Amino acid sequence: MGGRDKIASAVSNAGVMGMLPALTQPAPEHSAKEIAHWRTFTDRPFGSILTIQPSANPPPYEVCRDAAIDFGVTVLRIVLMAALSGIGTCVE
Repeated sequence: MGGRDKIASAVSNAGVMGMLPALTQPAPEHSAKEIAHWRTFTDRPFGSILTIQPSANPPPYEVCRDAAIDFGVTVLRIVLMAALSGIGTCVE
């Protein structure tokens, strides 16, 4: 694991909502493993951020979503990215 899970779980253990970005791993399956690994460090609430971007070949977002549900992620923040007239916009 990249260590983000230990940092985010320490934040959760300190009483603040730790957040872990999804899709920062080489494949969505690795993100699922990182979320599962994170759960071993804390029983406190934590969240995950899933950024959905336009793509001709999108990753399987449902793998990250399902991992968040399966491992008890308290908050799943979904960020939708879109391009409008060449200007990037973000809707949360």
